[in-house]
Amino acid sequence: MRLGGGRPGRAAAGRSGALWGPGHNPAGEIRPAHPPEPEDWTPLERSAVRLHSPWLREQLHLVPGVLVREEQGRRELAVPYDVGRPFPLTALFCFAHIRRIHGRSYAIFAFNGEERPVF
Repeated sequence: MRLGGGRPGRAAAGRSGALWGPGHNPAGEIRPAHPPEPEDWTPLERSAVRLHSPWLREQLHLVPGVLVREEQGRRELAVPYDVGRPFPLTALFCFAHIRRIHGRSYAIFAFNGEERPVF
């Protein structure tokens, strides 16, 4: 059974075309892999958040542009990330995920109320 859509701008031939209706071309549809990040980040130096962990304070005190937000009982830190520079908070590498915020790449780390990393 043919699932692709024959000529551009036309529905797929056969039964598969009935699934999407006329004029819809599912082969050309592009969607983001995940929903956009909420834009409720605040620069750490301007937030009311105070880091209690001496290790975290030491690691981040000279890093400009760190962002923070509180969400679902977690504190998330966004540390600027550049592939040409050492990875931020290297000891926590496996807990990070990379996201773009305001057009810039960040390593995002989540912590519980005791400032222990969480996935």
